[in-house]
Amino acid sequence: MNIYIMKIDRLNDVQFNHILEVLINYKRCNPDIDVYLNESSIKEALNYFVKNGLFESLTENIMNDTE
Repeated sequence: MNIYIMKIDRLNDVQFNHILEVLINYKRCNPDIDVYLNESSIKEALNYFVKNGLFESLTENIMNDTE
């Protein structure tokens, strides 16, 4: 079981934008799931991408967008 402890209000702008990208992409992959800007949805999204091996390609896309 993965344990994430995240304080959304303590994220800097770059970290916050990455979280938003993860949530947006999670919603695109799972249109029938309700996604919120909260710790529960963030955990679900991260677990989904890690479990399905999609996190690496997602982070590559984010890194390419920042260059």
